Formats: sequence, C-alpha cells, structure tokens
Amino acid sequence: MKRIKLLPFPLLVVTGMLGLGPIFCFGQTPRVTAIAAEVPASLTDTGEFAENIYDAAQAGDWGAAGAKFAALKTSVALLKADLKNPLPAQRVVENNLDGAVAALDKSISAKARQATLLQANQITSLAADITAPFHPKVPVEVTKLDYLGRELEIWAVANDPRKLQAIGLEIDVTWAKVQPVIVSHGGKKAAEIFGKLVA
Repeated sequence: MKRIKLLPFPLLVVTGMLGLGPIFCFGQTPRVTAIAAEVPASLTDTGEFAENIYDAAQAGDWGAAGAKFAALKTSVALLKADLKNPLPAQRVVENNLDGAVAALDKSISAKARQATLLQANQITSLAADITAPFHPKVPVEVTKLDYLGRELEIWAVANDPRKLQAIGLEIDVTWAKVQPVIVSHGGKKAAEIFGKLVA
C-alpha cells in the first residue's frame, strides 16, 4: 500500500529554520543528523532504526524489517550501557522501551503490519522521551511531531475518528511548544505556513 501523506512532516522544516538543513521537505520522513554531541549515538540509532522498521513494514518488506530489528536490538543494548546514570523518568521510559521492543519482535515475526507500525512508531517516541533531558539543538517536540504524523497515517487507514481527533489535539499542543522556537530563529513566515497546515 502506498504511504499516505497527511502532513508534510516537520523535521526538515524546523531543522532548516535552526540552520541545519532545507526549510521544507514534502512527502518524505526526514531525519535529523545534527543534534547535541552529548546525546549517545545508540539513542539516535534506536529512534532511526525504529523508523526504518516502520518504513519497511509500510512497504511490506519483512526481510528489511527483520534486519533493522536486529540492528535495533543492538542499539537498545548499547543504550543501556551508555545511560550509566539515567534520571528516574528515563529509567521508566527504558522499561517501556523493553516492552515495546519485545512486542515489536512478535509483530515482525507474525508479519502483523498494523501492530508493527504501531510498535515501531512508539519506539521513536520513547527514544525522543529519553533524549529530552539532553536538551538537543533540535527540540524533541520536532521528533514528536514526526511521530504524530505517522500516527495519523496509521489511524487514518484504521478509520478511527476518535483516535484521529485525539492525535490532532496532541499535534496542536506539541506545535504550540515548538512554534516559538521556530519564530525566534527567524522562521516566522514558515511557522505561519506550517501552523495553517496543522490547523
């Protein structure tokens, strides 16, 4: 099934305004490569591998999904070693991450598309939560908007209006947090454009 693009996902929108790349990127799921140096590479990899799995499952490429899952398990194991003194909130998210990885393993083995999309996307969100205390140059809310865009894709296919409404509200709240950062970096016009898209 062709991937539905309900929103122009915002990672390159915001990274462009922060001086890290192009301003707009429509029809793609862009990735941030320039983040604070103190964020462990294993944490960045965890989020990216989960997104790779999402894309592979979306395309029905279970071989690629399995290969990226093996890489994901390695990055999660390294992450536990890299986070030697996690904050209490990070420790809670780590436990949730373990559960999500276990569930993702089962869904990939069963080639369960919907479950794989949900679990892979959830892992990208959990990785963002663990990243937040590092205060990366690109705000965590940007990653959250990307995550929420994929959630819209998933639940639009499932035709769940209540879920879509809840996600829409979460997008509004998340955008309200990151919008002032964009404006402060000289992106007022682009923020207005994206704000209309959010609305």
